[in-house]
Amino acid sequence: MPTVELTSEVETVFCAAKALPPSVRARLAEELWDSLDADAPCGDEELETLQREEIRRRVEDYRAGRERTYSEEEVRQYLREGRD
Repeated sequence: MPTVELTSEVETVFCAAKALPPSVRARLAEELWDSLDADAPCGDEELETLQREEIRRRVEDYRAGRERTYSEEEVRQYLREGRD
């Protein structure tokens, strides 16, 4: 993903968003994520179906012990160290 320089306007919005309660931030993140679907190669309905199938598969794998979760710190460390 290319690096994007944040303008002062975007920084202001970002700082305001971080101050929101977690449930509101989650909803905002969902709305922003959904707004990216317009650039998707397939239609919204098809994409939603694919996303839901992937979510179901991942939850099923987790419950069956085939996948594990990662703490925030583990993810941050992984990102700092770069992907192998």
